[in-house]
Amino acid sequence: MASRVTLCMLLVAAVGQAAERPWPPTADKVGIMLTVERLYWRPALPGMPSEIKFAALEGNPLESGPFTIRLALQAGQRMPWHRYPEPIRMTVLSGALAMGMEGRELSAGGFFACPAQQPQSYVARDASVVQISGMGPWRIAYVNPQDDPRGTAGSK
Repeated sequence: MASRVTLCMLLVAAVGQAAERPWPPTADKVGIMLTVERLYWRPALPGMPSEIKFAALEGNPLESGPFTIRLALQAGQRMPWHRYPEPIRMTVLSGALAMGMEGRELSAGGFFACPAQQPQSYVARDASVVQISGMGPWRIAYVNPQDDPRGTAGSK
């Protein structure tokens, strides 16, 4: 009997680890405190190049409401000219980004606040991590429809 209980516990633990982790809550519902080790890196958000990974720190960016995410970019990773329908705030946590606006570069600690619909582009000079806060649901539109990795301009 004890071996059956142990087996069931092991199966439940294995299934729990294999299951998709839930999205974190928003700070208006509960306090949030995360360590770097607890971040769960997911495949790219819809409309982002597939090489970009992200971790949700607060909220689900695919739903209405506030969210905070981190993006991990490889050295040389490009984000072609694009815009968001809502304002965003971006902080470079590590690495450096060459921003398409006015040829500026943001290194670790740099901050960028972008109004809704403002075109922007960047290239990761080094392997970089950036943190973005905004209001969901996450949507991105490319200035040049051929740059859209989803293959159809304007799709969500």
